[in-house]
Amino acid sequence: MKLRELSALLRCNQYIKNIFCLIPCFYGFELTNPYAVMNTAAIFIVFCVASSAVYILNDLFDYNSDRQHRFNSSRPIASGRISRSTAAVIACVLCFLCLTVSWLIRPVAMVCVSLYLLINIFYCLVGKKLFLVDLLCIVAGFELRTFAGCVAVWHDMTVFLFVEVFLLCSMLVLSKRLTEKAFDDGRRITLKYYTSDFCQKYILFLAFALNVVWLIYTFAGEPVSALTNIGRVFFFISTFFVIRASARYVILSFEARINYHFCSTLYRDKLILINALSFILLNFAALYL
Repeated sequence: MKLRELSALLRCNQYIKNIFCLIPCFYGFELTNPYAVMNTAAIFIVFCVASSAVYILNDLFDYNSDRQHRFNSSRPIASGRISRSTAAVIACVLCFLCLTVSWLIRPVAMVCVSLYLLINIFYCLVGKKLFLVDLLCIVAGFELRTFAGCVAVWHDMTVFLFVEVFLLCSMLVLSKRLTEKAFDDGRRITLKYYTSDFCQKYILFLAFALNVVWLIYTFAGEPVSALTNIGRVFFFISTFFVIRASARYVILSFEARINYHFCSTLYRDKLILINALSFILLNFAALYL
């Protein structure tokens, strides 16, 4: 098996989604704590392994439909470059590894990973065929990543964090559905319910709500009381980049310019990338300088 084929099977290019595991460490003032950073890095790796296992299982369940899909037919399992039996063994090994390592970090972390795997198995078998249930399953996966990050640094998950993750991920899922409609071959039942009008309306609503909640967070969020005056200014200014990045993303969604392979949009769109990096740097300055 070639390294390139293994990377495609594991979907290593999708690991950016596991960045949600890092959020609690960053906003919990734990970047200067080596133990917390080590635990957070371990949780990130665990979810990279777990997500790879889920992608393999999904490809196994969707083998027949993927073989006739415009893009998915090039995947290693669907194209026959990696056999289903080999992929199944790799998935089982990955599941064992992520569960074992997460238990060593904290037993509660293993519960998060177990729930993540179970929800995604349900999604592969049933959830993806049910309108809005598919969206909730995906969003739940991101909430569990974030909660596991909280567990790693012994922090509680706040209401602000839960709501922001829910709003952001719901918006991303709806934009993905809007993109998928352009390549719909009739095999995905739920897509007929994700009409363009429905998706656009709620993408706009979620983007607006995301900005409002973040703005409130810059005044009333948990870290604010510990910030210096200049830190609070930096924290507030970061709202500008949240608005710019979300506005850019909404425009791309409405113009059907979101890449079918979703993460490619985040990597390649310079405006989103610049605003995201500016947002991170401002928050780092506010929290740690």
